[in-house]
Amino acid sequence: METWEGMKENLMLKYVPPSFSQQLRDKWNRLTRGNKSATDYIAKFHEYLKQCGAIELESPKQTLSKFRSGLRDDYHRELIPRGITTLEHAYLVTD
Repeated sequence: METWEGMKENLMLKYVPPSFSQQLRDKWNRLTRGNKSATDYIAKFHEYLKQCGAIELESPKQTLSKFRSGLRDDYHRELIPRGITTLEHAYLVTD
């Protein structure tokens, strides 16, 4: 029996145009915290992470770098000296 994730992936491949995936990735690449709360930024970042399937495509370092680049400068500067090396740890520090 096929899992929900498997069925979802098959439906996406069949009915969603490739341009949708490209547009979604572009939106994710442009995502910044801006005036959003840290919690809202983390939620949106994680949503894009799942929707884009980046868990399989990017290294953890690339994903963490993308997360940091969307933060305001004060948070961005805070993560590097602390030696944050995982996305989960960065979520905790910025929340």
